[in-house]
Amino acid sequence: MTQVLDRFTQRVHALTQGGLNIAYEHQDRAGVKAQDLLSEVASGKLDMAHATAYYWTRRSPAFNFFSTVPFGMLPQEHYAWLRHGGGLELWQKLAATHGVHVLPCG
Repeated sequence: MTQVLDRFTQRVHALTQGGLNIAYEHQDRAGVKAQDLLSEVASGKLDMAHATAYYWTRRSPAFNFFSTVPFGMLPQEHYAWLRHGGGLELWQKLAATHGVHVLPCG
């Protein structure tokens, strides 16, 4: 996984002509549980994080709709809903009430 992350950060650096540098920490080294990433980003302790939205169900049950879960939409259907069915706008509206901006990734 580290090679993939290294390649990604190098590519972003090259595409932005050095304008954006990404440094990453693995969750176990950062000492932050996935369930707490939303709060950590909202508070400014982390600049960004990568996780699945259902980790934040305790903040709002609506976050479940923005993850693929058993018996829910297939990943392709979910992505189509986010991109073409208004799902991304709903997710960003929900996330904004918690002080973060979200983007689909993965």
